[in-house]
This record gives sequence, C-alpha cells and structure tokens, in this order.
Amino acid sequence: MRNVILIQPIVGDWDEVRTSPSLPLALLCISTLVEKEYNVRIIDQRTDSDWKNTLKEELKKDVICVGVTSMTGVQIKHGLEASRLVKKESKVPVVWGGIHPSLMPAETLENEIVDIVVAGEGEITFYELVKHLDKGIPLDGIEGVWFKSKGVIRNNNPRPFVDLDTLPDLPYHLVDVKKYLPLFEGRPTLNIQTSRGCPNNCAYCYNPAYNKRKWRSLSAEKTLAMIRKGVEKFGVKNLYIVDDDFFIDLKRAEEIAKGIIKEGWDLTWESQGINVKIAIKMDDEFLSLMEKSGCRKLHFGIESGSERILDMVRKNITISQVREVAEKLKKFNIVCQYNFMAGFPTETDEDLKKTVELVFELIDGSSNAITSPLCNYVPYPGTEIFAKAITEGYRVPSTLEGWSGSNYGNIPWISDQRMKMLKYLFYSSLFLHGSRGMVYSSKGLLSDIYKPIARYRVKNLYFNYMIESKLMDLWIKG
Repeated sequence: MRNVILIQPIVGDWDEVRTSPSLPLALLCISTLVEKEYNVRIIDQRTDSDWKNTLKEELKKDVICVGVTSMTGVQIKHGLEASRLVKKESKVPVVWGGIHPSLMPAETLENEIVDIVVAGEGEITFYELVKHLDKGIPLDGIEGVWFKSKGVIRNNNPRPFVDLDTLPDLPYHLVDVKKYLPLFEGRPTLNIQTSRGCPNNCAYCYNPAYNKRKWRSLSAEKTLAMIRKGVEKFGVKNLYIVDDDFFIDLKRAEEIAKGIIKEGWDLTWESQGINVKIAIKMDDEFLSLMEKSGCRKLHFGIESGSERILDMVRKNITISQVREVAEKLKKFNIVCQYNFMAGFPTETDEDLKKTVELVFELIDGSSNAITSPLCNYVPYPGTEIFAKAITEGYRVPSTLEGWSGSNYGNIPWISDQRMKMLKYLFYSSLFLHGSRGMVYSSKGLLSDIYKPIARYRVKNLYFNYMIESKLMDLWIKG
C-alpha cells in the first residue's frame, strides 16, 4: 500500500501546562476512511522531538501526499515549517485542512508551499482526494476541495455534513494513545468528541461560519461504544468531552449517563461545552443523574460580566441567568468552570471591572466554582465581530504567515499599555485557584504559593511592579 503522512503542529501554551498533550483528534478523524486502503503515518511535533528527521525518512517512501491540520495562530507557524521541509525534500503535494484553511481557503492556497485545501469536515473529502491523487485523476468534482491548476486557484462545491454514525471508529492504532492521556486529578484522561457544531450565533466564534449553526451527534449507543474502548483498551479513568455543546439533546445526554452507570465503570467525565440557557432547563433529577454517572466538571462560556458586551457579541444570556445556574449547581459535586475573555472591541474599564467582579462573585460564592484565565479576545476570521474589529482599525493579515502570531497582527483599539495589562491579567488569573485550577498539570505547588498574590492583582486590576511575569513565562514553558 502507498503512504499518506499527516502532521500535527505544535499547539502552544495549553499543551505546555498539561501533563501530556491531548489526542490529535482531527488527524484521527480524517484517517478513518483513508487508513483502510493506505498506510497512514501521523507525525506529531508535540511528542516527537526529532520530527524533522522522522518526516525526512517517511518522505523516502512512496508517499501520495502530506496533510497538515491547523487552527488560526501558532499552529500555522509550525505547520508551515513542516510544509517547507516537505517541499525541500520531495515533490509530494501538501494538503492543508482544519479550521483556519476552511475559513480562509483561497488565502491559504496563495502560499506557494500549500497545494490543496480540504475545507470543512474531512473524512470523506480527504479519502476521495487521496484516491484521486493516487490514480492521477483530476481534482475537479471532489466536494470540499480547493486546489491550484496551472497557478489558478479553483474550488469545488462544498461538502455536505456527514452523518457521524456512518463513520468507522477512530483508528487509535495510528498513535500511541498512552502518550496522550493527560491527568485530571491523577486520572488518565481521554479526549473524545461525541457531537459537532453549535446552534448558537456568538459573534466571536468560528462555529456559525464553519458548522453553519448545525449540531450533529453520534447516537448514545455509538458514544458508549467509544467510551467502552477507552476504558477497556487504554485504562482511561476520565473523559474530556470536547464537544462545542454536549447537552443540546438532553435525552441523548441522559441515555449516555445511564449507560455509563449501567456499565459500572470507574469513570469520571467533564464537558467542554454547555450553554447557560440549557443548564437552566436541567432539573435536580437530571443533574443528580449526571453526578451519579461521574460528571465532575462543566465548562460555561460566560465571556463578560458586562451586559452591554454580552449583547454586542450576541451571547444571548444575561448575568441573572448566570447567577441562576451557579445557584442551581451549588448542591452538586460538579465543578463549574466559567470561562471569560477581555479586550473586546469597545470594551471599557468599567466593562472589564464588571467582568472581574462577576469572576469573584462566582468563585467566592461556591466551593465548586472556578474560572478559566481571562483570555484576550483576538479577531477570528469568519466571525461576525471580525467585521466590527476591522471598523475599529484592525489590519487583517494578508498572508498565511501573518495569521501565525498570537494576535494575528494588531489590536488597534488596545494601547500598548493596556495590552501589557491584559497580558498580566491573563497570567495572574491562571493562578486564582492554585493547584486546583491546574488539574491537568504537574506544576501545582508554585501556583498554590502564588494564589493569594494572584487574587489580589486580579481583584484590584493592579499589575504594577509585575516582577513575577518572567517567572510565569518560565513556569508555563518549563
């Protein structure tokens, strides 16, 4: 069989603070059909310190193409590094896929070292692409593919969404799963995806453009089969469900929870996405079932403590609803992680102060409440608020390389001084909960020591004499 190479670029800080990186789910997904007929080799820059030589050796084989996945940001930088190496060592076509190339396919293809883009869900598209490349068939007609023909960028019709239940199981054998099980409170954790998309219309999120506000899911039966494999084959003790919103279908969530209980697995789990308005619909009986099934953490995207900002970004929630959910969940052994951002266009000092006040109201009001660090808002291509950012003076990067920085260019509505303050706010808010907020990390002791200082700095937005900032950089990267 001929060969296909897939590259997982370095992700950045979030993988740095985990005890180990998370599974390269995107690459496993697009391999589900291809690996049945071809040899697929996944090269992960995060786990292979000698990935360049590994790639060179693989390119000596009979390779059809090299695929690179990337989100906007630092992954682009490292994906380009791998792509340049492919072009230096071979004439093999380079295929890019993932969120950023899907939202910016033409600009991605304008880069001379990118030959083809797979836009949107890639399982069927990539399989058909590999078949065409293998047999030397023109790429016209492959839904979801953008490509160059004699220097001209061409695009085919978009690919309809796939029925997730029709896809084969993930080919876990393509990676050493044991290298991708970060610890959650000492429990090996497997990242799984049971649904895709989100029906909401948040103005800062890529989802409306990428998933067209369509939510699709695996059945409860297929989800439980995937969990069974994780538990029985890999010794998983915790699941991190990376769905944009696991709870869109409450009946399905209930069936999965009951299935976990029936199996009697020693298993806990957390969900990356849950909407405040859906949580309001959950009664005590439902939440008790979730708790009994091992649910130990839910992530809520709150984003701001300012009603004005929430309206601007079309969050479609109110602060009173946030408080209602926080009060409801107090009685359960389920950690609520409330996620916030700062630095939105038009955000004032008063808006930011309201956000910080809500952060402390939530975490001081319940022993099971924590928050994410206050991340800086960055304009994301394909989002509604992206247009507003441009009217505020944002200069859109014009090249693929330009999208590889942490700010993807410039944030004109934020002065250098304020940007420095927001950076310190992010760093300090990482430590608001000490080691309790670092459950995936092996670096908890120092965070416990720094916690009181972090709380004072964030609560008072006081970042003068931030001598500890360099130590934080070393702590995250070390």
